[in-house]
Amino acid sequence: MIIIKKRMLIVFASPHTEGHTKEMLNYFISNVKLKYDIFFIDAFRKNAKPCVDCSYCKKYKKCLFNDLDEFYMNLTDSDLIVIATPIYNLSFPAPLKAILDRTQIYYNTRNVNPIEKRKEVILLLTCGKNKKKYARIVEQQLKCVLFSINAKIKDTIIWQNTDANLSMPNKLYKEIERISRDI
Repeated sequence: MIIIKKRMLIVFASPHTEGHTKEMLNYFISNVKLKYDIFFIDAFRKNAKPCVDCSYCKKYKKCLFNDLDEFYMNLTDSDLIVIATPIYNLSFPAPLKAILDRTQIYYNTRNVNPIEKRKEVILLLTCGKNKKKYARIVEQQLKCVLFSINAKIKDTIIWQNTDANLSMPNKLYKEIERISRDI
């Protein structure tokens, strides 16, 4: 019997490879790795060029820069996208913002080259403050990007107050387990 796994794209956007965001992501991966083929991109190590609004993608249906070609292929083929990121100043770290801005190619080519496969998105967020509303601001910022790539947020998990709370709270473990069962 052949088992065909779904495809997951993970975008990790923390400069700390052993920090809170990575701890939460690792637990999530441990719960879903048998169900998904995983493509992982580390936004800080990838160092993607920012979109320069050159309109190359409008004319040629591809980006002028080729540094995200593998990301684009995996984005198109994925069933699930996981974005694991800290919240910095009510937003994303700059390397993630560069990747998100480069999805402009999908907006600019939406009528001739749409992403047909609907995707679900899981947000794994960490925040130094105890402010759940910060997650809603990040979700709002993602709306245009998600529309362009035919995706919708399924769930958001936020580990709040990481400046004071050094251990992941038990309720987050349970939340991750619940989401892992549902996808």
